[in-house]
Amino acid sequence: MLGRLILIRTKKLYSVIILMLIMLWGCGADSNLVGELFTPSILSKFSSVCGGGANTNSAPYNGTGKTHLIVLLNSSGDVHKWSDDLPADWWPNSEQDVELVACLDKERVSRIQRCSYSGGSDIERFRLTVDVTLREAQTGNIVASMSFYGSSPRQCKLVEDESTTRLVGGHVQVSDVMNWLESFVKS
Repeated sequence: MLGRLILIRTKKLYSVIILMLIMLWGCGADSNLVGELFTPSILSKFSSVCGGGANTNSAPYNGTGKTHLIVLLNSSGDVHKWSDDLPADWWPNSEQDVELVACLDKERVSRIQRCSYSGGSDIERFRLTVDVTLREAQTGNIVASMSFYGSSPRQCKLVEDESTTRLVGGHVQVSDVMNWLESFVKS
């Protein structure tokens, strides 16, 4: 289990991963300790799920009674950067363990207001949003979807500096997405 936890938290450092795998296998450790899911060939088997495709080798999702293992992908089907933030007990050990796929769209910028000023430029206020669709890995069916919003930008002031043309709120918080996913993973 220690080898798996180290792999999860350092997977962006490929040289460390390769060294660790060599050490684990070189010392006679069970290769299942690390889990096969972290190889690109296994993850690529889930890339079609975000588009409604299915992975028939996956475990069925029934929504009750246990921890339902999950992978996070972006809308292109690649591993999402927030995968590192998943709790270790949510990670599957193999393709057959995966029940859920969370598909996260790219963070988008939406205009929420235009403030007009006489004798100067308008100021536009923007909010950042991430849409998440949770799908069953085995069928590609949608389990749930939710839009997450970053913090709002400040309000327009009565008098603004002429150079100010844009106000943008904060990024979507990974903790908000993880808290929402928990209700499905830990049902």
